[in-house]
Amino acid sequence: MNKFFSNRRLVIVIVCLIVSFGLMSVSVAIRNKRSTPPLIQQFGNDVVGLVNRVVAWPVNGVKAQ
Repeated sequence: MNKFFSNRRLVIVIVCLIVSFGLMSVSVAIRNKRSTPPLIQQFGNDVVGLVNRVVAWPVNGVKAQ
């Protein structure tokens, strides 16, 4: 287990995935509530879109090769 945590990149990727899934869940939960102000929903959507672009950029680079 100690060797797993020594690989910082892997830990960072896993944390980013967990955070992005959490943000997507919050965005869906906010969208389903009609009483939530649109500003909060827009912020959540912007954050999820940013994470999506950050994750898609290296994936598309690997896919093109």
